[in-house]
This record gives sequence, C-alpha cells and structure tokens, in this order.
Amino acid sequence: MDFEKGTITIPKAKDIPAVLHRRFKGTVKTVTISMTPSGRYFASVLVDTSMQEMKPSEPMRDTTVGIDLGIKSLAVCSDGRTFANPKNLQRSLDRLKLLQKRLSRKQKGSANRNKARIRVARLQEHIANSRKDSLHKITHALTHDSQVRTICMEDLNVKGMQRNHHLAQAVGDASFGMFLTLLEYKCSWYGVNLIKIDRFAPSSKTCGKCGHVYKGLNLSERSWTCPECGTHHDRDFNAACNIKEFGLKALPTERGKVKPVDCPLVDDRPRVLKSNGRKKQEKRGGIGISEAAKSLV
Repeated sequence: MDFEKGTITIPKAKDIPAVLHRRFKGTVKTVTISMTPSGRYFASVLVDTSMQEMKPSEPMRDTTVGIDLGIKSLAVCSDGRTFANPKNLQRSLDRLKLLQKRLSRKQKGSANRNKARIRVARLQEHIANSRKDSLHKITHALTHDSQVRTICMEDLNVKGMQRNHHLAQAVGDASFGMFLTLLEYKCSWYGVNLIKIDRFAPSSKTCGKCGHVYKGLNLSERSWTCPECGTHHDRDFNAACNIKEFGLKALPTERGKVKPVDCPLVDDRPRVLKSNGRKKQEKRGGIGISEAAKSLV
C-alpha cells in the first residue's frame, strides 16, 4: 500500500493504481478484491491497529436520549431533534423503472443488453451509496454529541414489518436494520451506552404526562389527544420520550423513579401458537394447547 503513489500491491500484481479512501496505521492482515455488478473493483483492507474502545460512562437521565424510528421522519429524538428520511429509492424509482424496461427489451446475450444492465446496476449502487451516506451521517451525529452518553432504542422486528405489502418498500428504503447495526458498533467505539427496550412496549400509545394507554390509536394518526388528561401529543416525539423512560427503567438506579407506566416484560405477554407444526410439537411433549394457554394466564 503506497499512499504517496496511490497504488496497491497484491501477490502476482504490483503497483495497481487505486483511489485510496484514507490513510491508516497498523499491520495489514488481508486484502479482499471484489467486483460490483456495474464492473467496478474495490479492495477491502483488514488492518490490525492498537486502537481501544472507549469505556462507557454510567448512564444518567440528563445525558440520555430516546430515539423513535419512522418512515415520515427517519429518527425523532426526545431532545427535540428530527432527522428527515431522504427516501433515496422513492426519488430514483421512476428512473429505475425506465432503465429496467429498456433492459427487458434488449436481446439476451447482446452487447446492448450488457450496457443496459450496467446502467441499472450503477443506479442501484447510487441509491445504496446515498442511503449508507445518510445513515452514517445521522449515526455519527448521535454518537458524537457530548451531551448524549446513553441512547435508548426499540428492538424492531424489521422482517416482520416488511411483511406488510403496503409498507415493505418504504421500510426497506429507510433501512432500519442498517441504522441499528451502524449505531451499535459506533456506540461501542465511542463509549456510548445503547439500551434496547421491548418491541411490544406501548411507546406510541402511552401518554407521556399521565401514563394512560390509548389503545384506539391508528397507524395513520400522526398526532392524538389523551382522553384522560387532554394533552395533545405528536406521535413520534411522544414515542421517543416514552422510549427514553422505558430504557431508564431497566437501570437499577432508576427503578421506581420512571414515569409514566411500567413496560410489559416479554414473559408477561400472552403467547398464541399459530403454526400447525408448533401445535404438533406441543402435543408430542405431553401437554395440549389449551393447557399451555391456561398455564400462561
């Protein structure tokens, strides 16, 4: 790896011209060469450095923030910050459909079909790179804030959310799973505590002032008024505040001090066995479905 000349050397190939992303110090372990569908080559370098992860400080209420992920706004924080959803796929969807239609009309095996395939692949890479860039910027801003040392998040079931055919494309474009992955390793790098609450906690339906759970809240309602105390809530901001409270409840120093309501535990939820194969397994074990349901009540 020669940073001055801008070249990379691998076995049986020397001084390959390359655009180096950044300088690094350490022992080079492996170099992996890969090619994208658009025909671009990349070299991924694994380096052993002496960097050590920062130790996280003790979680405190004043330095804790709750984050609610959504489609309209990608992330809404309990401190009032809002990160917009760039919707990279939606902005390029018309262009992508046009290029894919042109590709489908080309004769298989022809040079023109290969050119059309490369155009589609480059646009898809542009969408993916734009998405990664925005997620890196948001997670960097969250983990490099000196006033935030603890982040509370929901443990989202992304695969389950994508089963909804009306929201699957929007959920995939928002890329909640990648957001959580980036946030996890950056929190471990920079000494930020990451607390995940139960995915079934009623964060959106709970009034942050009196603790009333409004069970009639629909997904299309972006704001609602508590029927008990009359407080008007913004759905996402109220959920972010409740996520912070639920996350602090898991800390030993905060138990008994957190409002508004207790978060239901995973073992306290009623379980419904829907799979036929699961029913057979329960019967083979010597206990019927009805008895298992009674034991959970």
